[in-house]
Amino acid sequence: MGIMAKSDPANKLIFSDDRTVTDLLRGFVAAQWRDELDFGTLRKRSSEFIGEALRKRIGDMAWTVEFKLDEPLDDGGQPYLAVLLEFQSRVDRNIAWRVSEYAHLLHRELHRSGVYRREGRMPPVLPVVKSIPIPK
Repeated sequence: MGIMAKSDPANKLIFSDDRTVTDLLRGFVAAQWRDELDFGTLRKRSSEFIGEALRKRIGDMAWTVEFKLDEPLDDGGQPYLAVLLEFQSRVDRNIAWRVSEYAHLLHRELHRSGVYRREGRMPPVLPVVKSIPIPK
């Protein structure tokens, strides 16, 4: 069994816990955003998407967390941060393109499913790529 086969399930297990993702965000998100996030609203989302030409695309993990609001928005929407987690066991020179595609597909899925109702305004996406070095 290769390293990728061993590490992907382990990372998915570790990062499927909302406390781990909360700790990750608290450690890596800038203070001005971090202090505005309501970690009690952290939700795991599907990272399985249908792309162009009905091609299935599967990312590693996706989460959303709402921003705190002092008062409701005029349109009733709730702003939030979308988080994409990708686990890499080898160099992928196309990772930026791939994560960008996943961000686009996540936006489309959140809009399609009614999670994000605000027309014309998409949530920011924080892509996090965890690199797992391969011993040579």
